[in-house]
Amino acid sequence: MSRQRGIARRTTETLAELQVGWWAFALVVVGIVAFVGYVYLPWIVFGLFVYYVARPIERRLDDVLPSRNLSALVTLTLVVVPVVTVLGAAVLVTVVELSRFFSTEIVARLDEALPFAVGVLPRDPAEFGAVFASWLSGGAFQTVFGSITQTVGSVAATLFNGFLSLLFAFFLLREDDRLAAWFVRNVAGEDSDVVDYLSAVDERLQSVYFGYTITIFVVMLLATVAYSAFNLVAPPGMRIPAPIPLAVVTGLFTVIPLVGRSIVYFVVAGYLATVAVRTDPTSLWFPLAFLAVMELPFDNLIRVYVRPALSGRLVPMSFIVFAYLLGPPLFGWYGIFYGPLLMVVVVLFFQSKLPELVGRGGDATQPSQTDTVDPTDTVEPSEKVDPAETVGESLGPTSDID
Repeated sequence: MSRQRGIARRTTETLAELQVGWWAFALVVVGIVAFVGYVYLPWIVFGLFVYYVARPIERRLDDVLPSRNLSALVTLTLVVVPVVTVLGAAVLVTVVELSRFFSTEIVARLDEALPFAVGVLPRDPAEFGAVFASWLSGGAFQTVFGSITQTVGSVAATLFNGFLSLLFAFFLLREDDRLAAWFVRNVAGEDSDVVDYLSAVDERLQSVYFGYTITIFVVMLLATVAYSAFNLVAPPGMRIPAPIPLAVVTGLFTVIPLVGRSIVYFVVAGYLATVAVRTDPTSLWFPLAFLAVMELPFDNLIRVYVRPALSGRLVPMSFIVFAYLLGPPLFGWYGIFYGPLLMVVVVLFFQSKLPELVGRGGDATQPSQTDTVDPTDTVEPSEKVDPAETVGESLGPTSDID
């Protein structure tokens, strides 16, 4: 009997040692994953953004195309990549247009960066040969060549990382259902709070990334068309300056509630009115017509049709504004995608889990009794409420993007 107890004790100790060993190995694996995620965090976040932008389109195409792989590939190559390219081109044109206002400063900075003075370039061939030889002997040529090589390397690395982001988005589009099912089956459990919380995060990220981002992009395109159309009928000297940069600004100002786009309209109308007063007062009809068209039919088109069709109201607009404004200064270029992600995770935690942790809440997945509900509404007993739609409703309905 004592021998059997000794064998059982040694077996228990062996199993405990194996368990400790596996936990140590798990920490190593988690450390490796965390390191890779930290190194590639900007591109992982960008891949998530691409995934959420492409997912609604891919779901529609999946109903008509024969395979999930084909629908994901078509969505990325024919929809997402062209949209990102057009947006990047618009930003580039905006930078070029705005640089015209600072041409003197830019030329001065370029003059300082070059290994020679632009104003004293040699004009005689013999003199040019002597100066070129002095550059070679002085190491300036090697410096310029090194800068070019470094620039090419940076561009190649950026293109490769961008390809990785698209590949990551393609993998998520193809395997997201399987990954979610595996997580529910093997990690969390179907009825766990973790699944409800992550489902709510997923739904709100869909709203923020796809809804608001696509809304901003569509506003940019529509504003570009509108400003260009006004320039076609503008009186002499009354053209709207830099229509593409103004359209980009109009789209970005969409995130400011109520008065965002109107700020741009009034600034442009004020500029045109000033030009008209100084040159030809009879042209004052043009800024007035511009303001009337942009404030009434154009803005109502965005408010009534574009915004409701593309973006939901799952996240308070004030939080989204701060996420977009604080993300890039805190994290760099990818902060415009990372800021909203962190905002959704943090806001949902404070809405759904913190009250429960401090003993002020009941079931975090159910709406509270203080939610703003019309007392005349009736709910049938057979109706079921999606937990992902009710997490975080304690703040009441969110404000409109406008």
